[in-house]
Amino acid sequence: MKNETFDYYVYIVYAERDRRWARWLARNLNTYRLPHSSQKESERDETAHCRPVLHDPQNISMGNEGIRTELERSRFLFVVCSRNTLADTAPVDEVIRRFLDAGAAADRIIPFIVDDDPQPEKNCFSLLLQELNQTRTILGANVNDSGRRRAFLKAVAYMYGLKLEALESEESRRRKRARRNAAVIAAVCSVAVAVIGYRAWDYYVPKTAYFVDWTQREGIAEGIGSLKKSELAKMDAHITIVSSRGLVRECRRESADGTLCAYLPQIDPGRPVRVTYEYREDGTLSAANWYDAADSLTMRLVYVNRRTIDVYVEQSGTPHDDGSYWRTERLPDELAQTEIMDETGLAGMSDGTDGSTAEGALPEDEQVILRYLADYDEAGYLSELRYTSSEIYNTMTTDEAGVAGLRFERDGYGRATAVRYLTYLGGRGSATDADAYSAMAEKGMVCGERYTYSDRFDLEQVTYVDGEDAPTAGVSGYAAVQILYDGHHNPVEVQ
Repeated sequence: MKNETFDYYVYIVYAERDRRWARWLARNLNTYRLPHSSQKESERDETAHCRPVLHDPQNISMGNEGIRTELERSRFLFVVCSRNTLADTAPVDEVIRRFLDAGAAADRIIPFIVDDDPQPEKNCFSLLLQELNQTRTILGANVNDSGRRRAFLKAVAYMYGLKLEALESEESRRRKRARRNAAVIAAVCSVAVAVIGYRAWDYYVPKTAYFVDWTQREGIAEGIGSLKKSELAKMDAHITIVSSRGLVRECRRESADGTLCAYLPQIDPGRPVRVTYEYREDGTLSAANWYDAADSLTMRLVYVNRRTIDVYVEQSGTPHDDGSYWRTERLPDELAQTEIMDETGLAGMSDGTDGSTAEGALPEDEQVILRYLADYDEAGYLSELRYTSSEIYNTMTTDEAGVAGLRFERDGYGRATAVRYLTYLGGRGSATDADAYSAMAEKGMVCGERYTYSDRFDLEQVTYVDGEDAPTAGVSGYAAVQILYDGHHNPVEVQ
């Protein structure tokens, strides 16, 4: 039989009132797969499946000429046997007869008894099936002996020439494996759902982190020197960064009790005490709001794009009331302004006695900083910032000390290790022309600052340098400021 070819594995014949059983049997046969080890032991077939199965009730009708062809192309004939079968014996017997006439052996007919009857061979078999059973025993299965599943396996075992006990044993092992695999899959799915749920929850819940210091990457706060919450009580001040939905929302310099804490005047480069951030729908930064220790707004930076930042100043006597990004140590007196303008070709500023403005001088309204033009290094840290007095033409301008911009050097943490004050060369033009700027080079005047840090991320020293990188006194009267700390990052002395 292994070499025979059939279009249908099983043809099911049944009385009309047993259609429900025929469908159940067809569904189980179509979905059944013989266990791998049982395939090797099978005497009758090489396939692991019992499909396709034909059980169309119209094919049972007498006179259907297509039934002979379908029976000839079927390997086995299942007969659903019940009292309905005997009562409707004629059409069932016609199918059995045509199956035998097609050349099939009687041992390929498998009765499947579904009624609970003490004598099913007499009361549930069709007349022709009873006749065949008298000449030889027709092997089948009875759902009332040990349940429908065992009856089904018994019929499968007979089709494949297997022992029922061996097939049941293999089925039991397969069910255990299936349950084990289902349990593993359920566990994996549960973990996956839990992880996804946690991440979704974690995405929306605000998160707070603590640091010794901070810098900015692409204009957004980034902590330096992570701290545990238990360490905060021992520190004079720390940085708190609040994030939610994957974005930084706020950065604060706080004391141990959570109140805003101002920077020491001697080491404050103009950084805000608190910053809040706003974003566009695509997640890009749209604005940063700077606040002082009194939580008053000192400046609002609106990011037109990554490199163009409009400045909105709160005129309240704060260090940023001139719109400058960085509080410089350069003397903002008339002499400093005159020297800067002489170098840039803009000499002849008014002495203010007649209220006029000499040719080439910067009118007062053009010294207002309205916009920053920013450049970044490969890591996204600010490398150069240039001041402009026009939101349309990006016209070069300076702060009150004559500084036209800032140029930064940074370490691997993104901290400023040096800042150079910029001036522009030649006539005043557009701040978009970075090549028109150079570092201030006056000897004996503050042209920049240098910073050194401890291994614990504390700022240890600020040195003010002139154009030749030599220490020189700034507005504060110091050429260098040194900060001493105790064992808990608390500044105890400024020299």
